[in-house]
Amino acid sequence: MSSAASANSQFRNEAIFGTPEATFDWVFGTTPMAGGEHVYASRGITIFLNPDNNAVVYISVYASTTCAEYAKNLRPPREKRSNLR
Repeated sequence: MSSAASANSQFRNEAIFGTPEATFDWVFGTTPMAGGEHVYASRGITIFLNPDNNAVVYISVYASTTCAEYAKNLRPPREKRSNLR
């Protein structure tokens, strides 16, 4: 994805949902994604992006809540996951 296309992707997200109420770092497998967790807690949606290209990796949908409640009870684990078998 070109940098122009990735910038457009982010602007589309913000055009639809507005500015995120919170952003967090997250880990995809073993890859850190700095600032890629965009939380819209009052709308009940979190978009997990790859910050390098703003591609949507996945989306979480839940009942409307506060950012504090999301961070405390709904946010997925943030530690790196090993490939243990």
